[in-house]
Amino acid sequence: MSEAEVAPEGSVVAKDLFKEILEQQQEVIEQEHNEGEVVGEEVKKKRPKSPGKRRYISVTDRTNSALMLLVLRRLKAAEEHSFQPDVKENIREAVVLLKRIIEENEDMFPGVLRPKS
Repeated sequence: MSEAEVAPEGSVVAKDLFKEILEQQQEVIEQEHNEGEVVGEEVKKKRPKSPGKRRYISVTDRTNSALMLLVLRRLKAAEEHSFQPDVKENIREAVVLLKRIIEENEDMFPGVLRPKS
């Protein structure tokens, strides 16, 4: 005989009740876990890259950046000390071209130009 047969009509068998409660709790836990994964993925997608996070800059890139800064500084000094208008104009054009090259290759020359605010 099973317990369901022994119990009078209208009564509840505790064993069956606990099984149902346990199944419901497991379903709720699984749903929360699945929703947590979805929410976690959404949070990861929404998070912007932190500005404080530093990216790796290779030695070659740092060397290139230092050399470009040095060239730009030397051109500035030459432009300031020159009295010949055609030399000044050529230096200005060279600076504009170098800045354009740096902008196009920011990965190769990181941190040379200041970001525009």
